[in-house]
Amino acid sequence: MGQPMGSPSDARPAVDTASPGQGIVSVRTERGWADVYYRGRLLGRTPLRVELPAGRQRLRLLPQGREPAAWAEVQVRHDRVQHVNLSPRR
Repeated sequence: MGQPMGSPSDARPAVDTASPGQGIVSVRTERGWADVYYRGRLLGRTPLRVELPAGRQRLRLLPQGREPAAWAEVQVRHDRVQHVNLSPRR
C-alpha cells in the first residue's frame, strides 16, 4: 500500500451542479498522469473531474498506470468542488 501523496486544496464553491447526495472532485497531478480508481473501479486518467458520494472517500492512483499506488482521502461535499492535487513519486 502506498503513502498519501497529496492533499486536498481549499474547497471552492461548485461551478457545476452535482446530483443530490453527490459532490464533484477534481483530481490533478503535478507531473505526468495517473489512473484514478474508486472502490476498485477505474474512473479515468488525470486530469479528471468526477462526481462521488458526499462524505469521506478514498481514491487510489496509479502514476503512469503502474504500481506502487498512491492513496488520497477527500472529504466530498455536495456544495463544493473539492480539488485534489498530487505529486506522483517514482
